[in-house]
Amino acid sequence: MTRTLPLAVLMALTIACAERPVADTEHGGIEISAALATASPTAQSSAAYFRIRNSADRPDTLLALSVRGGRAQLHTVEVHEGRTSMQHVEHLAIAPGAEIRLAPGGYHVMLTELAAPLAVGDTVELSAIFTSADTLTIRAPVLTYSQLVERLDSENGRDP
Repeated sequence: MTRTLPLAVLMALTIACAERPVADTEHGGIEISAALATASPTAQSSAAYFRIRNSADRPDTLLALSVRGGRAQLHTVEVHEGRTSMQHVEHLAIAPGAEIRLAPGGYHVMLTELAAPLAVGDTVELSAIFTSADTLTIRAPVLTYSQLVERLDSENGRDP
C-alpha cells in the first residue's frame, strides 16, 4: 500500500524549509549562521544580523563587510547617560571557541545607500572579510522587523 502526504502537509513543509536561513557558511574555523536582514521601505538603510563562531584554535578578526549596490558597516549600540546611540565598529575580534551574535540592540550590520529597497522574500548577499578565514559570503533572507525578532526569540528559546 502506498501512502502519500496530503497536499497541505507538503505545502507547509515546503514553506517551512523556504523560510529557514540560507545554508551556513564556514571556512578556516569561522562559521556564519542564522543570517537575517530586515526589509526596508526605502533604499536608505536596513540591517543584517547573524552568528559568528570561531571553532579554530586561534583568534580571528572580522575586518570589513560589503554589500553589492550599497554600503555595509559593523555597528554596535551603546547607552551612555541614558542615551542610546549607534557606534561604528572598525573590527571585531573573535576568540577561539567564541560565538558572537549580531542582534538588535547589540552588534549589527548597517546597510546603507542601497541601490533598491530590500523586500520581504529577497535575499541580501554580504561579504565578510576575516583575518585568517579570508572572505565569506553571507546570504540573509529578508524579513519584516517583527518576523526577524520572532525568529530570533524562537532561536534563543524565548516565546515571542
